[in-house]
Amino acid sequence: MRSMNELPLTISGDVIQGFGQARATGFPTANLVVSPLDAPSTEGTYFGKATISGEDRTYDSVIFFGIPYTQPSVTEPRLEVYLLENVRDLYGVTLNVTLQKFIRPNQKFDTTQQLGTAIADDFAKAHIYFSS
Repeated sequence: MRSMNELPLTISGDVIQGFGQARATGFPTANLVVSPLDAPSTEGTYFGKATISGEDRTYDSVIFFGIPYTQPSVTEPRLEVYLLENVRDLYGVTLNVTLQKFIRPNQKFDTTQQLGTAIADDFAKAHIYFSS
């Protein structure tokens, strides 16, 4: 794991099938498998950039790293990337993700609705961050 002091931090990984919880909140994510050696040391939400391997375009992103406490069956940290712009299905592609700014620590939500509200707030802050 790496220190937050090392931001920006770039991580690459293949997009895999997730559990669909983020999609249920209206914010589908690209889930990546990340080596512990490449992962940030602090679980939580970040703003950053993502590129699809083989493409030149960069996408503003909200990125979660950690154990999603609202999913008790998940016991290993994961990287979940939401591109602020709709793109094609990303299953099987490689994403290059750069974490730029730490936003908030990982937390447990009692309901999917609470999770969705927190994500919507993160996205509102992201639009302000990326437009400045």
